[in-house]
Amino acid sequence: MLTNGTTSHYDGFVNYFGTLFHYLFNYTGKVIGAISCAGPTERMRPIRKTIVDNITASSQYISKRLGYVAGLRMQQL
Repeated sequence: MLTNGTTSHYDGFVNYFGTLFHYLFNYTGKVIGAISCAGPTERMRPIRKTIVDNITASSQYISKRLGYVAGLRMQQL
């Protein structure tokens, strides 16, 4: 897991393929889903920070629309 809550996975199940994702929370702080980006590792690594920033901003926006208030304790699925 990266420091901002985004998780990355490279070359695990499929060689040369990577995934970045960030959780979505509802109004109770429960994880209800995730938003992700997947693609070839060689194309994702150079722009990783941009992807992480966009996924993080998007998940925070969606979570806020679902009633999540930052600082709630994360609940398991």
